[in-house]
Amino acid sequence: MFKSSPSPADLVARAQVALESAIQASSSTDVGATSRENGNNLSYRSETDIEATPLSTSPQQTILSLSSFLPSAVSNDQPIPEGKNASYYYALLAEQLSSIKIIFYGEAEQLPNQTKSLEMRSAIVSSPEIFVLLIRHLRNIPFQARKDAAAIYSHLTRQDILDESERSDAHTFSAYILSRYDVIIEPLINGYSDPDIALICGSMFRSTTSHLSLYKKILCDARIWIFFDEIVHMPNFDIVSDAFETIATLLTREKKYRC
Repeated sequence: MFKSSPSPADLVARAQVALESAIQASSSTDVGATSRENGNNLSYRSETDIEATPLSTSPQQTILSLSSFLPSAVSNDQPIPEGKNASYYYALLAEQLSSIKIIFYGEAEQLPNQTKSLEMRSAIVSSPEIFVLLIRHLRNIPFQARKDAAAIYSHLTRQDILDESERSDAHTFSAYILSRYDVIIEPLINGYSDPDIALICGSMFRSTTSHLSLYKKILCDARIWIFFDEIVHMPNFDIVSDAFETIATLLTREKKYRC
């Protein structure tokens, strides 16, 4: 799709713009339902339906663009741009998230670019709402995009620990999550009630416990009792198994810590 090599800022900006537009369009198109009906293997758009997205000039602009794909709240009176629909924007979002994941993980025999990876992490951490919006609308985005979003989230939490001695607390992903704790953690816990996103939410929730400050806060959060009282009694075997894995993580990650 891209004829030039986009910067990390470009990729995040494009994804953010696509996500907001998709949410606006989703008031008339249930992409989540359509995706489930077709085994999450939709052909979302034709070659002629794609337009080149202008390159932005910094990681910050990329992140702002990515966030702009999601309105701060889903509004049913948002008009769908002429000639577009929800599938178009969700497909664009999926492409951008995939590109961001490649920056962090590399692909095939290509190792991750450390410079671009650092730029991307800094841009995401500087964004006020990027993962708040992604997690809030996780059910609506295509299956592979959900997996990519979870992989990006996991990378950021793990890398936070590796870089802990080199970065100030204000510029870590753990600080990003702590400052938005309720609007990130609650949707991840509630996601267990939806079989389509339960395992993705469980993976992201466990990734959050990797950092000690977040682990302590979660362990003292009364909302985790839902794992013991309700989720482990659900009829879905996969969800129950994932919930037991989460419980094991909560009880064994830091044995010396007590609330």
